[in-house]
Order: sequence, then C-alpha cells, then structure tokens
Amino acid sequence: MELIQADDYLTVFKHIGNLLRNHNNNQSMLSCSWGTDRDVIATNAKRNLCPDPFKSLPSINLAAVAADKLCRNNRTLAREEVEAILGLPHSQCRHEALDDALDVKTLFNALKDLDS
Repeated sequence: MELIQADDYLTVFKHIGNLLRNHNNNQSMLSCSWGTDRDVIATNAKRNLCPDPFKSLPSINLAAVAADKLCRNNRTLAREEVEAILGLPHSQCRHEALDDALDVKTLFNALKDLDS
C-alpha cells in the first residue's frame, strides 16, 4: 500500500473553510460526527489559532442518535456494533480521514432511513 502525505492541519482547514464559504446555501449543510469527534475538531482549531470551519453549522452526534434509536438501556454503542445491527460493512481503513467521512455518511443515511 502506498502512503500518501497529507496536507498539514492549517492547509486542510483553509480548504474546508473555502469549500463551505463557496457553497451557495450553508443552511442545507450540517456536520456529523461519531461521539466527540466534532469537539476534537473545535479544540484543534483553537489550538492551531484558526477558525473552526464547522462552527456555524448545526451538528449531529451520530453515536447519541444511534443509542437513542437502537439501544433501550441508555448504553453507548460502539460504531462496529451499530454497523452490525444495521447490516452495514465495517470500515476497512478506520481512522483514515476519507474512509471515516464515508463511514459517517453511511451511518447517517442508515440511521435516517430508520425514520422512514
């Protein structure tokens, strides 16, 4: 497997900020995370003295949503447990940014479909 050198944190935040600013309708956007990932991003932005590009967007903690929808005993479920319950594939490259983002998107869609 070929290792790809990622851009530094500040460069990535700049790209995300530009993407969000160029989007015509930010009201149709929200940020989704699993657990405290959203808080980690905010903390890292502050630590790097840069604006949090997601600050103005509504945020959904999918771990809390999954616990609410799937677990009646108020127990927090691991991501892998939720994927198994919903019949979703497990992430192959856990903790790699793109793979995690796609995994969160899949979880969001599956949890949203439970309401249908």
